[in-house]
Amino acid sequence: MKQRSWLTMDMTDGLRIPGYRLAMDLLDELWVLWHRLDFLYQRQCTRLKLGELSDERLKDLGISRWECKREARKWFWQD
Repeated sequence: MKQRSWLTMDMTDGLRIPGYRLAMDLLDELWVLWHRLDFLYQRQCTRLKLGELSDERLKDLGISRWECKREARKWFWQD
C-alpha cells in the first residue's frame, strides 16, 4: 500500500483518522462562537454610535471608542 500524508487521505477509502470527527465538531463550534462574538461586537459598536455606552462600559468590554467609530463607519458604507 502506498503511504500518503494524513492531509490527503480521503475518508471514503476506508481509512480512519483518529479524532477527525471531534476536530471537525470543534471547528464548527469555534466558527459559531466567532460569529456570535462578531455579532456582539457589531451590536456594541452600533450602540456606541448611538451614544448608549459609557466609557467605563467600553473599558470593561475592551473596546476603544475610536475603534467602534471606525467600525461603525465601515459597516455603514458596506450597506
